[in-house]
Amino acid sequence: MSTTTDISRQKAADSDILRHYQDILRHRLLIMLLLVAAIVVSLLLDFTMGPSGLSLDVLWQTLTNPAQADAGTR
Repeated sequence: MSTTTDISRQKAADSDILRHYQDILRHRLLIMLLLVAAIVVSLLLDFTMGPSGLSLDVLWQTLTNPAQADAGTR
């Protein structure tokens, strides 16, 4: 009878460990996504508010079709 109890306790402990590990992975993924979003926003702000002063429309057109953009914008 104690063997069955020990096995069920071990399964419960394994389940808790797995759940904790998944929580850590979710937390790390969230942090990485937030950092990537912050980098993208920083780049957009740099292009639009920095020395180039490009509007978002001109920036998008230059990134999607650089052949049509003038040399100064490229």
